[in-house]
Amino acid sequence: MDWTTKPLARASALTGKPFAEGDSIVSFVVRTQGDLLERLDYLESELTPETTPAAEILGRWQRVVKPTPVSKKEAREQATAGVEEMFLALAAEGAAPAEDIDRVGLIQMLALTLERRRMLKPMDAADGVQRYLHLATQTPYDVRTVALTPELLMRIQPQLPELGA
Repeated sequence: MDWTTKPLARASALTGKPFAEGDSIVSFVVRTQGDLLERLDYLESELTPETTPAAEILGRWQRVVKPTPVSKKEAREQATAGVEEMFLALAAEGAAPAEDIDRVGLIQMLALTLERRRMLKPMDAADGVQRYLHLATQTPYDVRTVALTPELLMRIQPQLPELGA
């Protein structure tokens, strides 16, 4: 079973301006006031210190809008790239604190998806931490593990809205 992350929005979360092919987009994963996780996509040109999300930022990454995929294979490759970008951004922030169960669960689900797609190789595991090797960069990442309960999955659902593929 794969989890597909929320795809790149079609318009800026800040202004509603539609994205065009070639636009530089900055994506954030933030914790909202309701303690849910949300992804926000902004045009890089709109981003200033004043327009940066006021919510707690858990991860940030940048990408360029690619042409609309013409095949299912291209669509899957773009979706996988989005999962990888989100995982690397969240993992680059360092290990999530053990008490931040939602963030730990999100990172764990992204890692499991990338493991299944053979982009992360599991290595050793100990004391609730699974070590992975990111094959493209040969960089190791330590991912905390938690019980993926239905309650936890419901809380992180906004970032992982689709099952399938």
